[in-house]
Amino acid sequence: TAFQTVKITPEFSIYTPNAFTPNGDGINDVFAPRGTGFKKTNYSLYIYDRWGDIIYENHNENGSWDGRVNGKPAKQDVYIYRLDVEDFFDAPHKFVGRVTLLRK
Repeated sequence: TAFQTVKITPEFSIYTPNAFTPNGDGINDVFAPRGTGFKKTNYSLYIYDRWGDIIYENHNENGSWDGRVNGKPAKQDVYIYRLDVEDFFDAPHKFVGRVTLLRK
């Protein structure tokens, strides 16, 4: 007979779309990273324009960017996002990538 301790930990995964179309048709209208296994209190999403200026900031995991900057529709372009989260073991995770805003 053999014994071994098996430790089951929460799964950590993040999905971040690479494009969205904020045209009001109800399909892909917002940019919203989603995932599991992270603390909801330590969530930060930043969207940057091509000059490195922050054009959107959110600290709520249920929030999303609707493609607006200062209340006006942002132009079709590629934007940079940074997502900072902390898993249930207090380990920080940083994700940086590109998201394309498409206008029809």
